[in-house]
Amino acid sequence: MSLPLRTASILLIVMALPLSGQDINQVRVSFPLTVLQGSACVANLSPKSVQVVDNGGAQAINSITPNTQLPIIYGLVIDRSGSMRDHEKLLDGAVNAAVDFIAAVLRPDRDRATLVDVRSAADLDQGLTSNPDQLRKAVHENQQFSGGTSLNDGLLATGAYVRKQFGDQPYRLAILVISDGGENMSLSSPAQTVPVLAYYGASVYALAIPGNRQGMERMLNYAKATGGFAFNIPKNGDYTHIFDVVKLLVNCGYVVSYAPVGSSAKQSLHSLAVSVPDNGGVQIFAPTAYRTDVHP
Repeated sequence: MSLPLRTASILLIVMALPLSGQDINQVRVSFPLTVLQGSACVANLSPKSVQVVDNGGAQAINSITPNTQLPIIYGLVIDRSGSMRDHEKLLDGAVNAAVDFIAAVLRPDRDRATLVDVRSAADLDQGLTSNPDQLRKAVHENQQFSGGTSLNDGLLATGAYVRKQFGDQPYRLAILVISDGGENMSLSSPAQTVPVLAYYGASVYALAIPGNRQGMERMLNYAKATGGFAFNIPKNGDYTHIFDVVKLLVNCGYVVSYAPVGSSAKQSLHSLAVSVPDNGGVQIFAPTAYRTDVHP
């Protein structure tokens, strides 16, 4: 049974979490970070080895936790809007490959998966589950194409739903979105979407239907700005490389937490720059911005 995700009301949930012994108005920001040296993980990162600049001001990291020590949540977001009808075969292949991937990597004692379908509105078709068969069943129960595309709202609703379930408990959210990148129905703009996704601790791994240039650029932006990665859906049906990359990026990742200080602490829209000075020639995957105030 599908439940509508009403984005406007869900987005009223803002995680402004006071740190023990500090001002109640001071927020704790947690964001995903992955650092690669070639195709290898940069391991054993510590708060002292990572530099975070928030709105131009250097920040002191409170903690950095490997993803493998946290619950990893796989949010599967499927575009079922009318524009996807002509791509049904490619979509089905991508969806089946994504579910197979989740089934292979999900740790039932710790990890969870959820399913959101996107049409003119976002629908929660599967709440958090540790059972891949339950996820697969939900995927195949609601496959009809209809309406416009509320892709921004679907991504935001996924992040907000997971955050609501976990409260202030740490977790890592990897959103796998499969779409042509079309967007015409969301209440939220792309510029509003990305900083809020980062604040929900989500990285987007985008599987894009080739052909719509503007849509592909949108999918790429979701991924780059949240510390994820974007791929074109292969016409030959071989998803091995795609999900090898996703697995690497998720398993190599960390969750970095800090409390903004200085002028940045009073601002709601934050630009973020992350570096690892002692490791040259690395690739850094991290969000570029986040928000701490969210309005319907």
